[in-house]
Amino acid sequence: MICTWQIWETTAGLKAISSGKYLYFNCGFLNIHIGGENMIDELLKGILIHAYNTVSFYKESYDEAGINPEGFCSTEDFHRVPLVTKNDVQLYSDKFFSSDYAYYPKRDDIIVTCTSGSTGRLLKLNWSKQDIVRAQFNLWKVRMRVYGVHPKSKFFSFHSVTYGGNKAIEAPEIIIDDMGRHMSVSRVLKDEKYLEKYYGYMMDFGPEWIMTMPSTMYLLARFISDNGLTSPKTLKYIELSGEYLFDRQREKIRETFNVPVANMYGSEETNGIAIECRSGHMHCMGDNVYVEILKDGNPARYGEEGDVYVTSLTNTAMPFIRYSQGDRAILYPPETCSCGNQNPVIKVSAGRIGQNVLIEGREPLGSFVFCYAFEVINRYMKYPVLQFQVIQETMKRFTVRLVIRKSFEGWKDAIQTEFIGQMEKLGLSNLDWQFDYENNIMPSPVSGKLQFFVNKVEVNI
Repeated sequence: MICTWQIWETTAGLKAISSGKYLYFNCGFLNIHIGGENMIDELLKGILIHAYNTVSFYKESYDEAGINPEGFCSTEDFHRVPLVTKNDVQLYSDKFFSSDYAYYPKRDDIIVTCTSGSTGRLLKLNWSKQDIVRAQFNLWKVRMRVYGVHPKSKFFSFHSVTYGGNKAIEAPEIIIDDMGRHMSVSRVLKDEKYLEKYYGYMMDFGPEWIMTMPSTMYLLARFISDNGLTSPKTLKYIELSGEYLFDRQREKIRETFNVPVANMYGSEETNGIAIECRSGHMHCMGDNVYVEILKDGNPARYGEEGDVYVTSLTNTAMPFIRYSQGDRAILYPPETCSCGNQNPVIKVSAGRIGQNVLIEGREPLGSFVFCYAFEVINRYMKYPVLQFQVIQETMKRFTVRLVIRKSFEGWKDAIQTEFIGQMEKLGLSNLDWQFDYENNIMPSPVSGKLQFFVNKVEVNI
């Protein structure tokens, strides 16, 4: 999604404009509460009451559960609220739309988008223009204060789908908008020639910051270093999101561009969920989302891994409440970090729920085991593997796509032996592993994301 909101800083605070209408982020106008010990409870209760009164899915499910958010006093009451999955949204999509936006003039305020489909499920989403600005406001506070970029800064990004009005249209190769401050190029990288072309666009544009997915930025960083090229002298900051960020990717990107690199965890459903501080910790955005880590449906303790559920505090057109993000993560208390941010710290695990390795006769295994295996190989063999993707073709046959450093061409047998050994330690033995070596593994032409695990068996079930 390409946002065309123009936001800038004024003496009155942050201001946004669209179609000549101004939205001010000052006291009371958008009812944005900053700070306050009970802020989360107040915002949670507000969005729950709104959803109960205007969204039929929540009205029906809460009545069935025998709860009414009007009487809620704490997060303990909130834990009684039923959980929501992507399957619920797909099956009952019309029931998730707030009646507040059913008629003119609010109906004209709606922007329709969809998710990227990286989880295998495409969802149609509704946001009001005003809510999008509110959700992005929290990200901009961090970008301005921590990384020194602001809404007027020139930025460079990559797109897969663009929208004309509320309809998806064929993505052009290059888009320039926001009065020339934003350049976006297609992230459908068909071959290495596109990297050369996009590098030229970036250098001519001279961005102050870049926002894209780790795999795309990593490919660009490798292209620059392999060809002895330079990065933009104007660049101050790189923000990565949309995929799991591996340490080797971060190191290569930071080494190539020599600017701060931050990981941002978010989704199309909720916008920003957490963003990294300069100390390297991802802090939840408490003004935009309420984050829960659940284990077997119950709140996990700090430091305990579980499933990520989020509640959007800003999307009033299509509220997402106790919504399964499809990820695994660990939550830590705010005092974990010395940066001064008072929001909890989240550490997202590699691999989504549902991206499981399926072996006949045993329980499904999370695909993060492949990340672990290649991290071990890189650590002990001095980083021969640059990219990898594992494809499960059948219950017993796997294809392992690898990009390795040229200096390790003679190490292929050793890499394969170590990988198979790691798999056998995890009980994945007597399987057929086919290894393919390539120059680059390009992101999906549909989503623009690079999935490190593709399960064709799950798709065919």
